[in-house]
Amino acid sequence: PLGPAVVGRRPRSRRQPPRAVARQPPGDHDEAFGPTLNSVFGEPYEANDARISHTARPHHPMTAATFFAPSLSLLGVGALRRLEGIVRDAKHKTCLLVTGDRLNDPAGVIPATTRALVDAGVRVEVFDEVEQNPTTQHVDAARIMCEEIGAECIVSVGGGSCHDVAKLVRGLYGNETQTSARDLSGVDMCRSSPSALIPHYAVSSTA
Repeated sequence: PLGPAVVGRRPRSRRQPPRAVARQPPGDHDEAFGPTLNSVFGEPYEANDARISHTARPHHPMTAATFFAPSLSLLGVGALRRLEGIVRDAKHKTCLLVTGDRLNDPAGVIPATTRALVDAGVRVEVFDEVEQNPTTQHVDAARIMCEEIGAECIVSVGGGSCHDVAKLVRGLYGNETQTSARDLSGVDMCRSSPSALIPHYAVSSTA
């Protein structure tokens, strides 16, 4: 016969000693951030407090790096409504709108973008033949339309496929030495003069 069941006692949990918060050595803080910084909860901390982001306290050795990102990003509710004013201030007259199937736009982002451009006094021509994983044929067709209308800016609406096509069209438009997307294959391969690159506004409707 089986003996009486033995109920084991749960071992007592040991209380862990509080973690020591090391203060940063002087001189590590970037003075451009000011003497105090706010946490994600809005609580002010002293600049050298270890709980502050590493961005303000680059105490680890870092190698030199250069970032060139002259783009303007509009995020949040109502961001699309600001496009009209930006385009109007830029005094664009003609625009190529690069997007995918207009029937696959349940949120109505494509017509909303078109209205914003028209209200800004811009003539809009739509290239809506972009497919997922576009090919050089999509780029060449959009480039030809861009040249035919003499576009002064490009607006892409959708996801990465639409934005990629628009970026390639921008690099080829007015480019006298490179006429095909294949000519841009690689890193830093665009030979177009920076002054010849027309503005590109990307309206993202996907995550």
